[in-house]
Amino acid sequence: MIEFSSFNDNKERKTGLELTPLIDMVFLLLIFFLLTSYYTKPAIPVVLPEAESAQVHKQPDITIVIKKDGVLILEKRTVTEEMLPDILHSLLESSLEKTVHIQADQSVRFGLIIQLMDIAYMAGAKDIFFVVEKKGKQ
Repeated sequence: MIEFSSFNDNKERKTGLELTPLIDMVFLLLIFFLLTSYYTKPAIPVVLPEAESAQVHKQPDITIVIKKDGVLILEKRTVTEEMLPDILHSLLESSLEKTVHIQADQSVRFGLIIQLMDIAYMAGAKDIFFVVEKKGKQ
């Protein structure tokens, strides 16, 4: 016959909740939210100029970022001025709205912004918007 071990009366019986699985789940959720919040919006350190007439638009399809040192970033990768027309042309061909948003640091020289506008128009952009901060917004 099969004998089952019986409960040993000498050991104290644990009462309450088992916290180990709960703590494991809390750490997994913490890691999940930390990672997803890090990758939701890539931050490129650019000090935007301010304007009182700034308006809120939907998330742009194509954004060109110009950093303080003149580095160009298109679609989250660094590009040169020579590479920009070809890449921008291919992106604008697949875009329905054909709009380009320029996000330039306030210390970037004006001539570089005009060059980028010209490149964007030559690549097929219909509208160009400048990304600015709303004046007084902290």
